[in-house]
Amino acid sequence: MHSGIAMRMRLRTFQLVVGCALLLAVSQAGAAEGEPPVVARLFGEAIVASDLDPPPEDAATLDETGLRTARALRLKARVWFAVLDDYARGKSLEPTEAEVISHVENGRRLAALLSGENERRRAAVAVELTAPGLDAARRAPLEKELAALDVALAHDAARRTELEHPERRGARDRAERRVAREWVYKWKLDQALFRDFGGRIAFQQVGWEPVDAYRALFEKYETAGKLVLPDPVWRPAVFGYFDHDFVYLDEAHGRFYFEKPWWERTPEELRAAGF
Repeated sequence: MHSGIAMRMRLRTFQLVVGCALLLAVSQAGAAEGEPPVVARLFGEAIVASDLDPPPEDAATLDETGLRTARALRLKARVWFAVLDDYARGKSLEPTEAEVISHVENGRRLAALLSGENERRRAAVAVELTAPGLDAARRAPLEKELAALDVALAHDAARRTELEHPERRGARDRAERRVAREWVYKWKLDQALFRDFGGRIAFQQVGWEPVDAYRALFEKYETAGKLVLPDPVWRPAVFGYFDHDFVYLDEAHGRFYFEKPWWERTPEELRAAGF
């Protein structure tokens, strides 16, 4: 009899344990269902769509498509900044004083060379425009080019005038140093990426960029689990950049470009190398 009571007690205990476990599982499942889906995990931190919302005053002007585009752009910025910042740690990428001075001085040298070329080209265009029998088809692009050259040369003249004033020259020097520091840092970051991953380079606004190396870096972080994109819908926000129709140069050009800062080379050097 005692064994029958003990059996019933053990069965009752088992039923209570199973019941509690099932209740807890249902409760957890309900909580999970109530949570917004994870868009990305970045170094273990979960990111949901609402984390990517623009400021309320901006979001109020957007429809559903606009809001999704804004979120995608903010996801890209967040991921790229975090990954590149993590990659840069431990690398000597901070511009030195000598590198900043080099960029400023060579930037001025290249600007002077370009201004001189513009002056010679303007003179040649002006002469061609006075040629007898010049047809309209040829005259129109020449006049357009002349106008563009006039704008460029006027800008150069204004800059020279500005530098004649000590106060303005000081402000200009500070601005040049600030820009130089940013350009040098970007070039050193790209140089480090190219040395680590190689690949093709593509022309961008800030120079030639090791696009294949950038892709390899993000894929490396993805493989390591530092970047997780569980929903494929959001993947183009991070990787869509690499689907652009870039103008590429091969890895051999990349070795030349990242061997020495481009601003320390002459235009003839760059042209001879295929740039």
